[in-house]
Amino acid sequence: MFLSPANLVDDFTNAYGWLCKCRKNHPPDSDIWTLKREWEDKSKGIINTFASGSYKFNVQKKIRLACGETIAMWSSKDSLVIKVLTGILQKKLKPYLSEYCYHLNGHGGGLKGAVRDAMDDLPKYKFFCETDVKSYYDSIDHYILIMKLHDSIGDKTIIGYVW
Repeated sequence: MFLSPANLVDDFTNAYGWLCKCRKNHPPDSDIWTLKREWEDKSKGIINTFASGSYKFNVQKKIRLACGETIAMWSSKDSLVIKVLTGILQKKLKPYLSEYCYHLNGHGGGLKGAVRDAMDDLPKYKFFCETDVKSYYDSIDHYILIMKLHDSIGDKTIIGYVW
């Protein structure tokens, strides 16, 4: 996959629309409003920086919600880049992903789809087993994962962002 700014304009435009919709109810001091004001002037720079592999993510901010809960949140610009990166990875990895990965768009409808399919298949079986692997993602050897991604993706810029 060749990351040129021209190839990324649609991805960033779509991600920007998604981000604006997701953050439309954010408070006046949210950085989404600055990004919206500056989008026309700054979008090409963000795209070029991303395409060159030199985009740097900021530290997440701790946000206290009205209900008292504290969450970590990416900046609007970082969320935009993560959305684009996710889309690129999904397109590139789609041939390798099982149709039973219900959490992915176009793969059966999320949790409801998984439950529906399980209920449809239930009469076929006498027993079922629910499993969960403790610390599954923590136990993955990241070096092996990156090497497998490199074989599937082949773009050093994308691999650099994932690593």
